[in-house]
Amino acid sequence: MAVYRIFPEKDTFIFTETPLGNAGKDEILELGGYPNTSDIGQTSRILLQFSDTDIDNVVNNEIGNLLDLDQVGELCQAHGAFFHTDAVQGVGHFSFDLKSQPIDFLTAAAHKFHGPKGIGFAYIKKNSGMHSFIVGGPQERGLRAGTESLHNIVGMQKAIEIAYEKLEEERQFILDLKKYFIEKLKGLFPEVHFNGLSENLEKSTYTLVNVALPIDSSKAALLSFHMDLKGIACSKGSACQSGAAAGSHVLSVLHRPEDVKKLPSLRFSFSSFNTHAEVDYVIKTLSEF
Repeated sequence: MAVYRIFPEKDTFIFTETPLGNAGKDEILELGGYPNTSDIGQTSRILLQFSDTDIDNVVNNEIGNLLDLDQVGELCQAHGAFFHTDAVQGVGHFSFDLKSQPIDFLTAAAHKFHGPKGIGFAYIKKNSGMHSFIVGGPQERGLRAGTESLHNIVGMQKAIEIAYEKLEEERQFILDLKKYFIEKLKGLFPEVHFNGLSENLEKSTYTLVNVALPIDSSKAALLSFHMDLKGIACSKGSACQSGAAAGSHVLSVLHRPEDVKKLPSLRFSFSSFNTHAEVDYVIKTLSEF
C-alpha cells in the first residue's frame, strides 16, 4: 500500500493499493508505503499519528488489484477519518451498499459501465460537511454550480440499470473469458508473468489482465504498434496513459524480478461484448509477432 501526503501544511493523506497516476504529482509528497500489498497495519499507524485525516482509496485501473473497502472504511471510522473511494473501475461490475458500507464519498464514471463518455457521479454521505467547489447556481443541491447535461445523466442512469440487472450473468461470462485468456497465454508463453495480482481471480477485477510477455527485446518496442495494426485495442498502461511514451509508473515500482522488468507489458480488458473467438485472434496475433 502506498501512502501520500497532499499539501505539506495539512494532515491530508491518500492511501492507495498501488502508486498514484501522474496527475497532481507536483502537489503530492510520497511518505512511503508498500506497493502491491494490502498493508492495513501501515494505514493504521499513519491514522494513529494524525487527526482529521482524509482518505482516498483508488481502485487500480492498470493491474486490477482489489482492496477490501469495508476493512479500510472501518479503520477510517475508528480513527475519525473520512473515506473516499475512487470506484470508477468498480461501479457497474461489483455490488455496493452505501447504506451499510463505511464509505463517506464515492466517485464513478459512466463509460466504465457502457454509459456515455464525459459523465459521472459522486456519492456524498449526509452531514459530511462538504462545501461547494464551484460557486454560482444552486444545481446539485448547491454543491456544484452549472447547468446539468441531462441527456448524459439519463444515459448514465439507464446504463447503470442495465449493468446491475445483468451483473451476475455478465460477471460470469467475462470471468470465463479472462480464465480462457490466461490459459491460452500460458500455453503460448510458459514464462509469461502477470503483473500485480491480475492473474489471481479472487484478488483482482475480472475485467482486465496485465502481463509481461517473454518477447525478444529487439522486437519489444514494436509490440503495441503491431497489435494496433491488427485491430486489437490493448495498452501499455491504463487508458489515462494511452499515447504516453514513458513506461508505466505503476509497473516500475512493483516488486518484480529484474529480468521481468525488461519485458514488454500489455494491459488487456474484457467486457460482455467480447468473445472467445476474439481471444483466439489475440493469441494468434501474438504468436505471429
